[in-house]
Amino acid sequence: MAPYDAYPLIKAVKEVVKVPIHLHSHFTSGMSPMTHLKAIEAGVDIIDTCMTPMLTGLRMLAVEPLVMALFGTNREYALLI
Repeated sequence: MAPYDAYPLIKAVKEVVKVPIHLHSHFTSGMSPMTHLKAIEAGVDIIDTCMTPMLTGLRMLAVEPLVMALFGTNREYALLI
């Protein structure tokens, strides 16, 4: 999913459902960090990440850059849960 497709999709789904929205993607195209960030901005509840030492092949998004990207934002606390 492209980043600017993720934002309106997540935003629209959040308006009509009450269950947590979970996003899972792989790093195949290289867009997952941007897609995850736009999904977070849109209010996604859960994203899948992986610690860098565990990444192999068609991997998920590394958690460490995402932690630093969200440091100091209103989503920083969510990283600790």
